[in-house]
Amino acid sequence: MQNAISGLKIAVLVANGFNELQMTALQRAFQKRGAHVRIVGMDSGLINGWTGDAWGHHYAADHTLNTALAADYDLLVVPGGTRSVEKLKLTAHTKRFVGGFVKTDKPCAILDEAIELLAAGDLAVGRVIEGAPVNIDGNIITTQLGDDVDAMVQSVCDHFEGGSAAKMAA
Repeated sequence: MQNAISGLKIAVLVANGFNELQMTALQRAFQKRGAHVRIVGMDSGLINGWTGDAWGHHYAADHTLNTALAADYDLLVVPGGTRSVEKLKLTAHTKRFVGGFVKTDKPCAILDEAIELLAAGDLAVGRVIEGAPVNIDGNIITTQLGDDVDAMVQSVCDHFEGGSAAKMAA
């Protein structure tokens, strides 16, 4: 089977306090499959991850949220992290950016606490986004697998390689 993720431009939306374990695991998995992963940060410069109960590493933002456009990417990933999600909910740019993916039926992987961004942006109306460890509603996959990173990565990659991303890239 051809790798449907290869060559895709993937936006990873984060703010300070994002779940570093989720972000880095997905970033590695997508890059290993040939995707171009870009970090879209709420602010320019460095964004600080959160690991366990402490601050993690800093990551450079490739683009800032206030100038990023969904049209420039093929797939959106939003890792969990309470601090990150609370900050992202405070700006209309988040609703615009995430909404750009949802409204044009582009694939999205929304993890753990980040699911709140769909509800906060009125993007969850008529969609199944919670209730099981992994929910798939069209091109939106939401996971609540927490630190079970291997299962989360497998679920996201299986979904996008098996159907939605392949159809989108064709």
